Amino acid sequence: MPIVQGTAIAKACHGSREQDLTLIHDAAIAKYGKLNIIATFESRLLAFNEEKKLREITFRHGEEGLEFVFNRASDAVPVLEDADIPVVVGRALKCATFALMRGENPDASELAEAAALVKPGEPYWLSDVITKIEESIAENDWTKMYEANIDRIRTSLHGRIREIEGRVPKTY
Repeated sequence: MPIVQGTAIAKACHGSREQDLTLIHDAAIAKYGKLNIIATFESRLLAFNEEKKLREITFRHGEEGLEFVFNRASDAVPVLEDADIPVVVGRALKCATFALMRGENPDASELAEAAALVKPGEPYWLSDVITKIEESIAENDWTKMYEANIDRIRTSLHGRIREIEGRVPKTY
């Protein structure tokens, strides 16, 4: 088996993107402590700190090496709180059900993501989802329009209710 010297690899990698990434990551960890770096860009990186908070850390290459400019909270990736998990699972299941009712295949990635959040033996209440929905639609232009046209909307759906219900899968 051929043997490659580590010093030869280091020479070949000098100035590479991999070397640059390693330098950036090592410097960020040295300055800010343990980080779980998820993305590195030209002049910034996204990382979760030890408290599992997403941070955006900007940097620049200065004369004396890497200089860090900002370390601020980021909302580039939504982070779920434990209290929100039932709502997210319920929303994913609702989207899958609507897709089935339209005769489409549900989005497998959404279902896989929801399945990863489900904890065996833990109850998931539809009332939690309904409460969140009610909080989000409390007295706004959309609800006023719906209330003004509720009879017309119900009349237009009346003949399709059995058809819509017929597409929903059932368990026995």
